Amino acid sequence: MEIDTITGRVHVRDHQQLALVFRECRQGAFGAFDLSHQEPFPWLSILINDSLACLHYFPVEGHPGFQSQAGSGLPPTATDETVHFLQSSGSEGDSFDLPLSVAVPVELALLAAQQFFDTSALPNCIQWWEL
Repeated sequence: MEIDTITGRVHVRDHQQLALVFRECRQGAFGAFDLSHQEPFPWLSILINDSLACLHYFPVEGHPGFQSQAGSGLPPTATDETVHFLQSSGSEGDSFDLPLSVAVPVELALLAAQQFFDTSALPNCIQWWEL
């Protein structure tokens, strides 16, 4: 699977390499990962700020995609109304804030990435909102 990250493009062959990329391809607290098996679709985008992540899944061209929704696994210390994210360019010019209601724990985002690695399908470990 190919992953575009803040630090460049990488190829991973298994879950262990995937977890390593999630830990090491960061810019401070920020991570941005665009995962695909066959470019460009399906495609899973994972944006990370510290312990929170926002995910977008794009199944086919022309579909607006699915966005993660916060669930009961949200850390109790996450009290801000919005979360700031960088995209894979790593530039503040491409950054944006998203509502806390779309953030999930980063551990859940890694599980979603592993499910996507295995199936390319919409990960079922995440609650989704179809856009």
